[in-house]
Amino acid sequence: MLKEELIKERRYLNKVKKEIKNQKEHYAEQLNSLEKQKSDLSKLYADDFYYMDDEEAVGEGARLAEFDTIIKYTEDNISRLNRQEYSPYFGRIDWQENGTKKAEPYYVGVNNLVSDGKLKPMVCDWRAPICSLFYDYELGDASYVAPDGEFNGKISLKRQYEIKDGNLVKAFDSSLTIGDEILKDVLSKNASSKMKNVVSTIQKEQNRVIRYNANKNMLVQGVAGSGKTTIALHRVAYLLYQHKNTLKAEDVLILSPNKLFSEYIAGVLPELGEENMSQMSFYRLVQTELKFLGFDFEKREDNIDELLKDSKRLNEVAYKHTYDFYESLQQFCSEYFNLIFKPKDMRFGEQVITAKELENLYYNTYKSKTPAVRVDWLVDYILDKLEINEEIVEISKKIKLMLYPFFEQTNIIKIYADFLTNIGMCFSFNGLEQIRYDDFAPLLYIANYFLGLNKHSEVKYLIIDEMQDYSFVAYAVFNQIFDCNKTVLGDINQCIEKIMTYDDLKKLKEMLNAEYVELNKAYRSTKQITEFANNLKCVKCSCVARAGDAVQEILEKDVACKIEQLVAQNSQYGSVAILTKDKNEARELFVELGQLDGVTLNVDYESQVGKVCIMPSYMAKGLEFDMVIVANAQGENYCSVLEKNLLYVSCTRALHKLCLLKTK
Repeated sequence: MLKEELIKERRYLNKVKKEIKNQKEHYAEQLNSLEKQKSDLSKLYADDFYYMDDEEAVGEGARLAEFDTIIKYTEDNISRLNRQEYSPYFGRIDWQENGTKKAEPYYVGVNNLVSDGKLKPMVCDWRAPICSLFYDYELGDASYVAPDGEFNGKISLKRQYEIKDGNLVKAFDSSLTIGDEILKDVLSKNASSKMKNVVSTIQKEQNRVIRYNANKNMLVQGVAGSGKTTIALHRVAYLLYQHKNTLKAEDVLILSPNKLFSEYIAGVLPELGEENMSQMSFYRLVQTELKFLGFDFEKREDNIDELLKDSKRLNEVAYKHTYDFYESLQQFCSEYFNLIFKPKDMRFGEQVITAKELENLYYNTYKSKTPAVRVDWLVDYILDKLEINEEIVEISKKIKLMLYPFFEQTNIIKIYADFLTNIGMCFSFNGLEQIRYDDFAPLLYIANYFLGLNKHSEVKYLIIDEMQDYSFVAYAVFNQIFDCNKTVLGDINQCIEKIMTYDDLKKLKEMLNAEYVELNKAYRSTKQITEFANNLKCVKCSCVARAGDAVQEILEKDVACKIEQLVAQNSQYGSVAILTKDKNEARELFVELGQLDGVTLNVDYESQVGKVCIMPSYMAKGLEFDMVIVANAQGENYCSVLEKNLLYVSCTRALHKLCLLKTK
């Protein structure tokens, strides 16, 4: 960049910083004033409360609540400005709309910065319609869509910046969507214990997913390291920005794999100036919805550990994930519940609802509906007949409790066991008398079909991550209990309990009525690591040309000793994962490495991950580490399809360095 241009850029940055400082001072004064006013009002309210009539008390309480709202808004603005002060923007485009005389510069940052009395922001929020130009186009003709319509014109300049602690570190012009220099610099940094925002390096294909129509479902198949989870979180931030009047953070739910993963992603939305959305694991959902069964539930990590040792169980679980299994369950439920409703006359004082009436309604009038809906409609029918208009909720519950005993079988587990017997399988608890993880989805399906589950109407947008972990039956349940739009993301190459094909993706797309998008470029790992991992499963994808060390395959009898050496030799890395095949192997290795500084054992999703962590490979899904050491990576330890999938997951967790230790 020319020296004169650099001077102009520094001058503009100083102008932005001055505006941020002025706004911070303004909001700080406003906050002090508001807090004093609230304090005075609170004291007055407390002193006069017993002398107020009800109307006055309610009015004063509302005024206090209004102060809380304004104070929260002011505090949020101060937090936003504090973030902007560190790095106000990261990009610029000079845009000349057709019909105008000259190009105007637009600076792109994490949030807007608007000066009083100015129409054009000093910094534009990356989610604003015009900022899509920065991500989607090179120099030349371009267009963007805003609420007012489509705007066409030309981009005459695209510039990228690295600003740290308010100082301009780098600035350069680029004709690319996002220049490799900034991207490689970001990717070369050490991993963090928390996922970070990537607004300065969003790529064109990622931007498409982030800004996709909120009123349609989206299914995203992305290779390991393509940024799926990060994209999902930025999509949430984008939707909250675009639909701020109708969508709040608490309206969005992410169905996350586990607590460890939830904590890892918890910082992204606050970094982007948004409150965190709700998170729930599938395990927690099942605990809530199937609590009435009266049994404990198996954790997924325990389920996988068993499958690694039992090929028969693995085959059973793989079949439960198939579309054939889903269709068989659908057919069974349809036929089963059309046979077992045997009503009797119901007496309500002098009023009688006859068994014949109930039978005709259930089997004929309402036959197109599920039993849960039929029962609800039978309740409505009875209320109408009895002409009951008051206390409907309580009376409805009582009538429903009277109707369900007319079914010959009401035990959900026994009904499911009958289904499994019908297809040549059998139901069993695990060794701890827990319901097995692979039976969660079918039991949810039957419970919803027969009894009706909570419909979660409070959720207005659903994100499902690690989509390959769920069966078709599970997706049928998600469709039924989450009646909202969804973004579903995952990678069929990272399946553990099954093999998932592109035909399966096509079926899932149809089930979800979703737009399908593929992300086939990997960003996480170095070129050497990505190519090594891809060769394990013949995965075809491109990667960022970020060079690194060759993948090390080391023959070593004393695995623990070698790990200690490798950790010591690579002390520059902030996070090292030692990944094993299963829990037992992890525990044994932890005993041998117990004296290693900062080492943690992670065999459940509750414990915190240390600088050096030992965990089974399947627990590392969705996470990333500077260095990964795969213990006991010899061929016979990873020969089945399941085991190769685990090895692929392990290798794709590494950002900068990958070592495979083999004892023979």
